[in-house]
Amino acid sequence: VMNSKIDDANIRNDEIYHDTKDQLTVLDNMHSEILNHSKVINKMIYILKAYHQVMHDNMAQNSRTESVFSSLFNTLFQYLKLSCALSEIKDAINLAVQRMNQLHQAVEDLAANRMTSNLLPPHQFLEVLKSVKQVIPPPAKLFLDVKLENLHSFYKFAIIKSYATETQLRVLIKLPLKNDN
Repeated sequence: VMNSKIDDANIRNDEIYHDTKDQLTVLDNMHSEILNHSKVINKMIYILKAYHQVMHDNMAQNSRTESVFSSLFNTLFQYLKLSCALSEIKDAINLAVQRMNQLHQAVEDLAANRMTSNLLPPHQFLEVLKSVKQVIPPPAKLFLDVKLENLHSFYKFAIIKSYATETQLRVLIKLPLKNDN
């Protein structure tokens, strides 16, 4: 019995030894894995630091680029404002040239004693003729009825004279009259 107990103790001792050896092997394997994982983690940290630096450099470059683009945009905006202003000035000059040409043509018509639409536009001339018709003493009257369709004849037969005061240029219109008697 004692021998059997000693054998049992030896068996248990061997089992404990094997269990301890297995545990040491497992611990050694775990230590190796932890060491390998630590190396991988350190590499990843190194790579992340490098990426972080690249990202930081890119953000700084983007900030500088954004500043340049902002400056270019402001310059372009100022150029567009200047271009619009120049276009408005050009339009004003063209309008002034057009008005000067109209004035020149009207002065030439005045010098030739011709009544034209450059001197008095048709709708205004028609109103003047209506006013004149009202003040002509009977039995005299204008040589044609005052109507839009007769306006061309009024322009054709009107004779004008002009004179200037200190502040105005006055135009006298001479129209043929007829008498029903």
